[in-house]
Amino acid sequence: MGEASDERRWARFIEFTAGYLVSLQRPQKPLQTFDGSRIEEFESLVKRYFDSFMGHFLSAQPETQERKSSDDLLRSAQIYSLWVRGDAYPHQFFTYAQELYGQHDTWFTTHLGFTIADAIGIIHSVDEELNRRVNASADDARKTAPIKAEEYLEEAEARQISRKELETRVAIHLHYGAAEALLRFSLDELIDISGREKNVCEAFLRRMSQPFGYHNPAFPDTFTDSAKAPWDYNTIDERPFLEDGGFYWFFTNPMIASVLFHTFYFDLMADKTYRPTFEKSRGDFVERKVRQYMMRIFPNQMVLGNPNYPNGEEFSDVAVLHDGKILIFQCKAKGLTRDARVGADFSKLRSDMQAAIRNAFDQAVRARTYIRSTDRPALSVGGLTLKIDGEMITDIYLINVTMMPLL
Repeated sequence: MGEASDERRWARFIEFTAGYLVSLQRPQKPLQTFDGSRIEEFESLVKRYFDSFMGHFLSAQPETQERKSSDDLLRSAQIYSLWVRGDAYPHQFFTYAQELYGQHDTWFTTHLGFTIADAIGIIHSVDEELNRRVNASADDARKTAPIKAEEYLEEAEARQISRKELETRVAIHLHYGAAEALLRFSLDELIDISGREKNVCEAFLRRMSQPFGYHNPAFPDTFTDSAKAPWDYNTIDERPFLEDGGFYWFFTNPMIASVLFHTFYFDLMADKTYRPTFEKSRGDFVERKVRQYMMRIFPNQMVLGNPNYPNGEEFSDVAVLHDGKILIFQCKAKGLTRDARVGADFSKLRSDMQAAIRNAFDQAVRARTYIRSTDRPALSVGGLTLKIDGEMITDIYLINVTMMPLL
């Protein structure tokens, strides 16, 4: 399923709309009844709004020829960030989050009041429960609609509405009109469906929910400029649950795995005392995953972790020696800053790319040069010296691995 599929596009539409709505103060009373016709109106508006950006990108011209290259790169980054979410398949994010953050359980418990395993368990339980409710409601609405339609049959006939269309309208009203029962839960319900202690659930909701009108202090002016709003900081990426009147709403299921993997990064990085420990664990995590994946392909003894030059300096993060070929991996845990990722600043995009790719590539080039510089290159691994027959090496591949796709 590609990023251009209707399901992925609607996930982006809902993500944007949710972020925009929760940035506003909630009206005391609904402005109008939200029914099937309003859904169609919303669909039309949000599609037209997003399509307008595609037209803008196609028609926009750089101010000068010299700016064309940088403008094209920023435009590409903007389009990519508008539609693409996540650096892996959703199910992988849960595993990655447990591996990366699980080693920091003490910090999580002390500072947030729950562990990453608690967070994953709670999210899975909420997702399963709300999906169960929605599916049951849809089935019940389809069964009840023919009976309920009898009440409006005379009026429908007078308005030349067919029986089939009437039943469809009634089913839509029954199902979508039950949103409060389907998409929200209380603290007590969360305790019941997740099986977690009350203090853990309270701590989770305190960190992962937001009220109407919430703004991250670092981004107070989000969703005020319609031409820039789709790239504004979206608090749904930070706090995916919406708190209102003692209940918690959740309707951004497609993005929750990615949010879970990324949002706690900022909590840990904000702790200046603990930050070095966390940053080292991120680097170790990337290297470990590369080794694990390479061991699925090549004989384990041919996959070397952190081999050194004879003088003790690091040769590469991971190296693979197999069938006359050497794969040299340099891993970087650094990702793009927000301004670079959304195409807001060319200088930051360039500096981030250099830090994530160029420096690693330079290290890999040095490693390749060493292998080619002598007939008997040697690498030190775990106190042992591995001597390589340089004449048998036919190909050397340089591979950079980062925490996010830098496309």
